[in-house]
This record gives sequence, C-alpha cells and structure tokens, in this order.
Amino acid sequence: MICKSFSITLICCLVCIALAMCGCGMDADKASLQADKKVAEILDKSWQDSFGPKETALLNDPNQSTIQNNPILRQLEQTGRISLAETVSLATQTSPEYQTAREQLYLTGLNQTDAEHLYELTPFASLAAGQTFAKNSRRGTGVIYENEIRGAQANIGIRKLLATGAVITTDLMLGSFDVISGKYRTGPASIFQAAITQPLLRRANRLVVLETLTQAQRNTLYQIRAFNRFRKTFYVSIVGDYYRLLELSQQLQNARDNEQMINTLYQKMEKLTQVGHLPLFELEQASQDALKARNVVLQTENEYQQMLDLFKLRLLIPQRIEMEVDEQDWQVLEDAWLTFLQLDENKAVDMALSQRLDLANAFDQVADAHRHVEIAADALKADLSLIGYVSPASHRRFTFGAEPGDLQRTEERYELSLRADLALDRVTERNNYKRVLISLMQTQRAHQQLSDQVEMEVRKAWRDMAEAGHRMDVLKQASSLAKKRLDSTVLLLQYGRSNTRNILDAQNDYYSAHRAFLVAVADYSIAQMEFLRDTEILRVTPNDRYEQWVALGQK
Repeated sequence: MICKSFSITLICCLVCIALAMCGCGMDADKASLQADKKVAEILDKSWQDSFGPKETALLNDPNQSTIQNNPILRQLEQTGRISLAETVSLATQTSPEYQTAREQLYLTGLNQTDAEHLYELTPFASLAAGQTFAKNSRRGTGVIYENEIRGAQANIGIRKLLATGAVITTDLMLGSFDVISGKYRTGPASIFQAAITQPLLRRANRLVVLETLTQAQRNTLYQIRAFNRFRKTFYVSIVGDYYRLLELSQQLQNARDNEQMINTLYQKMEKLTQVGHLPLFELEQASQDALKARNVVLQTENEYQQMLDLFKLRLLIPQRIEMEVDEQDWQVLEDAWLTFLQLDENKAVDMALSQRLDLANAFDQVADAHRHVEIAADALKADLSLIGYVSPASHRRFTFGAEPGDLQRTEERYELSLRADLALDRVTERNNYKRVLISLMQTQRAHQQLSDQVEMEVRKAWRDMAEAGHRMDVLKQASSLAKKRLDSTVLLLQYGRSNTRNILDAQNDYYSAHRAFLVAVADYSIAQMEFLRDTEILRVTPNDRYEQWVALGQK
C-alpha cells in the first residue's frame, strides 16, 4: 500500500514539474527576435553620426544571393547591364566578405548583452516534489521510528551585483508537506533568507567591478569603427574592380575601332594597288597592321571576359548571366577634374590623423591599457569582505534536502561578520601586473607605429593621386593631338599631299595615345578613391552606396 501510494504521488509530482518546466521555456523565434532588438539598441547607442548610416542588426538572408529573391540580379538578368551604384549595393547584399564583417559586428553587440546581464537584477526559481519513507532506530533502545512524508516546495529569489562590488541575494522558499507518519507536523512551510557580501579592499573599486561591462562597451565601439573602416575599404575595392572593368570595356572598344579603321584603309589601299597607284609593299605593311589590330582585339576581349568572370564570382552573380558594365559611368570619370589636388599634402595628413577610425581605436586602446594596469594593481590587495545574512523564524521551518523526499529541519539565523584574506600568496596577481605593464608599453608603441603608417599612407595616396591626375591631363592632350593629326592626315590624302603609310602611322599613334589615356583615367579614379579612403573623407549613403559626388570632389 505504501509503495503504491508512493508511486502515484511521485508520478503526479513529476508530471507537474514537467508541465511547469515546459511552460517556463522560451520560444526559439522569440528569443532570436529579442536578441536582435537588444543588439540593435546597443549598436544604435554606440553609433556616431560621423560613422555614416547605421548598419541594421538583422543579418542578411542567405537567399538574397539568388535571382528569385534579389531585384538587382533579376534586373541584371533582363537588361544584361549593371551600373556602379547597383554593383556596390549588390556587393553589400551578396559578398561573403561583407556578410562576415556584419556578423562580427552583431556578435560584438551580443557579447555586450552578456556583460550587461551580469549587473542586472537576476531572478531565479525552482520547484521540487517527492515522497519519502524511512526507518530510523535510536541507538541502545531498539526503538524504531518510521517517517513517511510527501510534499512540494518552490524557491524564488533575486540576485544583484552592485557597482560597489556587493552581491545581494534574497530567497523565499514556500512549501506544503503532508506527514503521513513521523514526528514532523503536516501543513505549509515558508522560509525567507537574504545575504549581502561587500568587499572592502580588493574588488571594492567601482572601476574594477564594472570592468567587464566597460570593456564590452569599448569593444562594441571598436568593432563599429572597425566595421565602418572595413566598409569604406570594401567599397573602394569593389569600385576599383568596377573601374578596371570599365577601362577594359573602353580598351576593347578602342581596339575594335582601331581594327575597323585599319581594315577600311586596307580596302582603299588594295584598290589603289590594283590600278598601280600604290606599291605592293605598302599594302603588305597595311595587312600586317590589320593582323596586329585583330590580335589586340582578341587579347583584349579575352582579358575583359576573364575579369568579368572574376567580378561575377566576387559578387556571387551566376556565371551564366551575360552582363556588361554601364558606359555612362565612364563618362563621369572622364569629366572628373583635379579637385583634390587643391588640398595641401600636410593638410591631408592632419585630416587623416584626426579622422582615421583605426587610429581612434588604437588611441582608445592605450586608455584601456592604463585602466588594466589599475585593475591589476587592485588585485594585489588583501581580501576583506563584510558579510551579512538574515533568515528570520517562521512557522514550520522544514524543507527538502538535496534529494526529493529528504526532509530537513532548519533554524533561524542571523550573521554579521568580516572575512579576511591576508594576501600571503599573490604570485599569479604579481605576474599578471607585470604582464599588463608590458602590454601598456606595447599598446603605446602600436599606436605610434600606426600613426606613422597612416601618415605614410596618406602621403603616398596624395602623391599617387597627383601623379595620376597630371598624367591623365597630359595624356588627354596627347590623345586629342593624335586625333587631330589623324584627321588632318586623312584630309591631306584626299588632296594627294599625304600617303597611306602616314595615315596608318597616325592611326597607330592615336590608338596608343588613347589607350594610355584610358589607363590614366582609371588610375586617377582609383587613386582618388584610395585617397578618400586613407584620409577618411569617404562617406557612405543610407543605401549602402558611397557618395559619388563627394568621391569626385564635386560636393
């Protein structure tokens, strides 16, 4: 009978606990949304307007790289043409490199939520139920006592870590016990207890207590800066690839125009040779020029297609899609002028030293290193803690023990005490103090080294931009003169004052001059973007596109 009653009660208790545990769980989708909301709040709070548009905390859907779910890819499949703005926008949606950077930003914000939770009011609750049947004998008397008790209890409480280092814990225990046989009394039971531990020496400094949260907040700021620095570097890289594609597209068109012009001249020369007005060797020279022009077209077309394939691969564009770059973007590059050359080189360096995000991180990390030294010094102190505990008397003070069914009697308790550790062993803390001192010196050197590197990068970028800009200006004039020479030579031929060889030479010179000019335009455009990147002038629009007018110095 006892065993049967025990089994029924135990099964009922286990069912109740299982149902309670199921009700206390958290839905996975709801948990994900809560994490997204919290991370978004953290990033929004730490984001500065100078960084540009805020990055959403929601991670990209991996299906965005498919044609069905990406409007840019759908439009590209239909039109076969992609603009610079569409390229940059697509890169932020599909590039694995960019998605990894966004995920790292999200994870850093998520880490801060862990640190914040350490200092929040933390509730806890538990349930226990069971039944016990025990026989106890009193030594020397032979009397046997039987106890059979079934019941349940609930614990609920809170825990809080204060900025002073104090840890406060409160716990309320409620229970109900049915004593079938034995010396305990049937009925409800309740116990309240509270404890506080306040460090007085080591770990009593507010700076030390809040270090985990402080460093987490700093890490979030650092990662936001690092992400925005990466974003600009990434954009410049994508734009540079696009500019090179534009250049190759123009080079291919230039090679085709050159081939067409030489073939037209060859046909005219062939007719003149047939009537004896032109020597045969000049026609053979023209044939060689035509073959060379055709070879250049084939090589340029192959190079262009290979670069297109690599470009598709980087942006996860399906290889089967036939695409071209937008030639209107090239016209914008040719119309660009040497605006940024008006910016003095030393002024550009000063701007970079005050604006570079990676340099700002390095500077703040020196402050972190100083703080770590102070925290390590605190760890060398002795431990002295003030401990307070209160658990007032209440009716029927008994509760389950570690195992269900193990009923234990409790008593009221009050405590106020000092606990001390005389710091006789601080070898680990001593060594750690030296480590953070060395880390401080290393961090200071790293900041200085990065400052020197930034200055070098900006000066190089300024010189590269200046050289490319002046070269573009010179080659533009050279290409224009070569075109005028070609036009005048063709005109003189009509009046018999020139020959076909002169025209072929003029055409080859124009082709070479225009080819060099196209290279110079791309070089200058890329050098300008790199200068904007290295000086941190480059800005990003809310649509994840760089501000083209700013990049071209028009605004």
